Amino acid sequence: MKARRLLALILFGTLVMGTVDVAAQTLWGTFEGYNKIKVNVNDKETDFNNSEAPALSMKGAVMMPLRPLADSLHALVKWDSENQTVDIYKPNVHISLVKDVTQSKTGEYTLKSPFGVVKKGEIIDFVAFAEVDNLKTKVSAIRVSILTPSGDNVKSFEDDVNSQGESFWYPMKLTNISFAEAGTYKLTLSMKLAGSNDFTVVSEKNIVSQ
Repeated sequence: MKARRLLALILFGTLVMGTVDVAAQTLWGTFEGYNKIKVNVNDKETDFNNSEAPALSMKGAVMMPLRPLADSLHALVKWDSENQTVDIYKPNVHISLVKDVTQSKTGEYTLKSPFGVVKKGEIIDFVAFAEVDNLKTKVSAIRVSILTPSGDNVKSFEDDVNSQGESFWYPMKLTNISFAEAGTYKLTLSMKLAGSNDFTVVSEKNIVSQ
């Protein structure tokens, strides 16, 4: 049972351990005889649901479930049960927020009026322009969502992806977006692996409303 529950754990190595063993035992408790470890990514604690083993100290190394770590690092995970193989894909995705985008006859894009700050109470249309490379797997759909400073979803926009290469440009037109609150809004770009039903966030961009 223990081996099955720990099958999807990832090994970090001994260099990060040091005095972690003692701290983990006194601060975070144990799981099936192993010391729990707290994991922060960009100062945000990684959460584990009840069906997952938490991050653990095992034989001088830190082990943790692969999917929560991949989600924290904005990576796509594919599990091949037949071959007992996990594939991890980490595309490079850079998002520019612009008021408009034009495309020439030769396919070149021109980005107009980039921004990152809006006035509180504004309702605007804009384009989230994504530059994607190093995507070494097929995706079936892309979703762009806007979250308020309190975490509520303002709007989500989805596009099916019929064909795509390892590198491509992707403009998503976002319409009638309301910035009613003051604070930092978060724009997320998610991808759905071909053959999957789930979206995974692969990039984020902040918009400050003031």
